Amino acid sequence: MPTPLPVELLDIIISSLDDKEDILTCRLTSSIFRSIANPLAFRTLTIRVDERSKIAIDNLIDAPGLSELVREIVYRQEDDDDDGMIGVAASNFSHLAELPLLETVHMHFPIRVLEDWPPRPMTTSKEAQTAIFTTLASNPPPISLRRVEIHALLSEADTVFYLPGLSDFWKPIVDLVITTNSHDACEINDEAFLEFWSAVIPHCLQSCSSLASLTLDSDVICQGPNVVDWDDLTCPNLIFLRLKNMIFDDNLHGGLERFITRQGATLTRLELLSCQVDIVARFYTPFATRWADIWARFEQTLTHLETFTFHPMPGRPKIGDTDADGEDVDPHVFYGYIAYCGEGMYKTEFEEPPRDGETDRLAFEHLQDVIRARQNL
Repeated sequence: MPTPLPVELLDIIISSLDDKEDILTCRLTSSIFRSIANPLAFRTLTIRVDERSKIAIDNLIDAPGLSELVREIVYRQEDDDDDGMIGVAASNFSHLAELPLLETVHMHFPIRVLEDWPPRPMTTSKEAQTAIFTTLASNPPPISLRRVEIHALLSEADTVFYLPGLSDFWKPIVDLVITTNSHDACEINDEAFLEFWSAVIPHCLQSCSSLASLTLDSDVICQGPNVVDWDDLTCPNLIFLRLKNMIFDDNLHGGLERFITRQGATLTRLELLSCQVDIVARFYTPFATRWADIWARFEQTLTHLETFTFHPMPGRPKIGDTDADGEDVDPHVFYGYIAYCGEGMYKTEFEEPPRDGETDRLAFEHLQDVIRARQNL
């Protein structure tokens, strides 16, 4: 009779399998194989908009000992999914509380390409988001949940985010990533778009009492955070912050800049990607804000900062430079600046330099020198 392979070697072999079907097949070989394959096979559950996914998850919940193996949930919705199955797919989120060691939830909603014409309706995506968050409001996840990624979230106000029970979903999250889909609210003065950023997002973040890492990536330029709703928002444990496509203005008494500087006691990593500064003095100060001014205030307040990334740099780019998405930049466009034109509209293209980009770049280098010097103390 051949000598059985050591369990440690079997573990290495089965762990090297990439195909989940192969891992599931290993479970049928013997009790030893099953004990090794089960944690690998059921670590990640994928929720799709179909009946098969619903049946599989129901069966897992009913099987003794399997629900405690799940560490990650991945929800994927495609453009061509059956609209009639949205409610069925959303109901799977009612099982989160039955997964006692769940750590991560990923949600991937369909992405509408802005170049599509005529624009594709996003009613199915909105229906799915409303159904899922309604379910979560009544079925909070286990306290083991730590990371949540929501991709292509419609940047449109929805009353579902104000359901009282939803605060229990946000509460345990340590690492939160939100990327948005602007839907047909791609004009930055659209009321539903503005309310999403000015009220919905800070309302949700208020419940994230454990948050240490936050990524907010808007797919279009966004002025929403520069409003009073962000003035009292503080994340007392925040270490990492990434913001994309945000506008900074001269609101020195609140808004986005003050939200960042309020995190000075804990923030060590800051990334600002494709962000703009409003070069027009509006209601708050007699002088328009410059990046150099903002970075000077970062130097004074973000005293624990270890890394600061800003891309692309303000001013006219060089040939071969790339934007925050890795795409080639237009060498004839001045990056990092935007001008308020009234009635919620902004100018983004300038024939002449709107600011002395060199001054802002020198201020950026000075801040980097200060950060390095502090680390050497």
